[in-house]
Amino acid sequence: MPGTGLLVAILAVLLGAATVAAEDCAVRYSNAGRKPLLFGGVLDRCIAGCAPRTSQWAQICAFKRESDPKMVCTVSAANRSLALVGTLGGGEALQLSPCDLVRYLRGRTLWLIGDSHARFFYRALQCFLLDFWNQQECQATLDSQAEAQLADMPAAPGGAYCFHLMGAASGRVCMVHVVLGSSLVENPQVAEGGVLPLLQQTFAQPQDIFYINFGIWHKNMERYESTYLPALEALARFYKATKARFPHVMFGETPAQHQRDGSGQQCAAAAGFMYDTASGLLLTTPAVNAALRATAVAAKSSTTAAAASVAAAASAAAARTAASATISPIVSESSGSANTPIKAAVNAAPAAAAVRKERGAVTSAIIQGNLPPAAAASTPATAAATTPATTAATTPGSAAASTPAAAAASTPAAAAASMPAATAASTPAATAASTPAAAAAPRPLGSAAAAALASISAAPASTATARPAGGSTGSSTAGAAGSAAGSSAAKPAGIYPGSAAGSSTANAAASGATSGAASSAPPTAAAMAAEQAASSYQQAWDLGIVVNKLANEVLPRAGIPVLPFFNITVPLHDSHASIPLFSGKLDCMHYCHPGAPQMWVWFLYDFLRSPQGVQPLPAQGSANYSLPCRVMKSAA
Repeated sequence: MPGTGLLVAILAVLLGAATVAAEDCAVRYSNAGRKPLLFGGVLDRCIAGCAPRTSQWAQICAFKRESDPKMVCTVSAANRSLALVGTLGGGEALQLSPCDLVRYLRGRTLWLIGDSHARFFYRALQCFLLDFWNQQECQATLDSQAEAQLADMPAAPGGAYCFHLMGAASGRVCMVHVVLGSSLVENPQVAEGGVLPLLQQTFAQPQDIFYINFGIWHKNMERYESTYLPALEALARFYKATKARFPHVMFGETPAQHQRDGSGQQCAAAAGFMYDTASGLLLTTPAVNAALRATAVAAKSSTTAAAASVAAAASAAAARTAASATISPIVSESSGSANTPIKAAVNAAPAAAAVRKERGAVTSAIIQGNLPPAAAASTPATAAATTPATTAATTPGSAAASTPAAAAASTPAAAAASMPAATAASTPAATAASTPAAAAAPRPLGSAAAAALASISAAPASTATARPAGGSTGSSTAGAAGSAAGSSAAKPAGIYPGSAAGSSTANAAASGATSGAASSAPPTAAAMAAEQAASSYQQAWDLGIVVNKLANEVLPRAGIPVLPFFNITVPLHDSHASIPLFSGKLDCMHYCHPGAPQMWVWFLYDFLRSPQGVQPLPAQGSANYSLPCRVMKSAA
């Protein structure tokens, strides 16, 4: 029969490809099964090459709450996380297999460098890759002196431990405990001047991957606040100097830290925030938006007189501000660019959809850094149109808004990159006194919040910006903070040494700055709005928005990508690990399994496969990458 030879040849190629694919991954998983592999399905769906299912680690990775209540999510929390993870990458995260990730780890070490959140990430990888390691943890090196140097860290003990991937998937994943970013580079208290030079000179190889996170200790401990920004800048300098030899460095955002309720028995929700799973962006209420912008306004206005004049304008604008109390986008914590209201990426143009197929929409946004300008949420027309998705995340008293015009298509042509620092309102009063000295001395947050509220609503003409490609007009958040000096404007009181303005001072200033009346007089609308903004700012600081904004300002400029680990944790306030503290209250800082740590695995994979990620190393070359293991502990 004509063409039979060609058909046989095609079948041979296809069968050969299937054989290669099978040989490429020594473990096979069934396509059947209700539970995604990422969420514990590896235990039930493994059909070949499986690790023993009777071991201690198999029990840990079963995610049974009765056996590990301190680390495992409740059923309701796990279900909520599962519903959220199903939206990542257009649902791709639910199909992720350990084989997909392992091919990027072959022949190299993945270094997880950070605090307790990095340890939770490490555990998520241990469970996801359960069938690829022998459940023995090893020291990071046989050099005892180097091992001791890595354990000798300021603030808290360091140390490193690894699990090695077996067979054709030779490689390893190592956890390096470092709580402060200031310990990474340019620190004479650490051997070789920091953890990164120590690793690169003694432990690591050029093909290795470095995942870094720090922030919680800097944010929660006053004596370390002032070291956070310098640590980011030092990391950026170090990467620029060493990326020719060690190019694979990424930074993970600091996860959200929620507050306990009054009883301490429940983690409180983050009011006024919502997460757009399609784009990986955080949307906020105007109170939070205004308060965050106020940090830039504060640094640009150095005198009390300027504060009073702008705050006075807030009184006249308060009614307009209240009328436009809708969910509004803030500068992205994940991409370093202005974002769009919810549904924007869902309704994106075909060009954006094609990108999602390649590497996932979330990482695409991070890599490209080119989401469209923020849409306006300050006009009655915009406030009139609501969607159920937007309404669900509003705070009491705020009307949600998401108009078709506001949900402009995020095509590359419509893209406009702007750094998170550029958040100052563009009124003359708001941009006064932009000297470096003024930037280092923010006004009290309450007055600054009043200034921002005034500038946002008092000058609508100056905030309109034309939408490319037929889009609507929108609110431009681009201010005068584009330079290095300007980037320092987006820091809260307390981020600099000697900056003592706090939330109590802010609230007092907000209540009294706009009126000369006696203290017994009822508060003005402007004062109430400013106080609300100051309170929202405090929540934004507690959550971690501000430190993540700084990371997204500094690191991408040096070429270090930032993974959106913060944004994905904002809606999961009830998915924290129920870790009982000595006080009997709950730990509302960490996240249980399966939940946010498993989503971090997806973000890692989504980045590694991207153009800025890493190339899989050839299988035949992996045999040369063999690291001896000095066993630290074994769980047979």
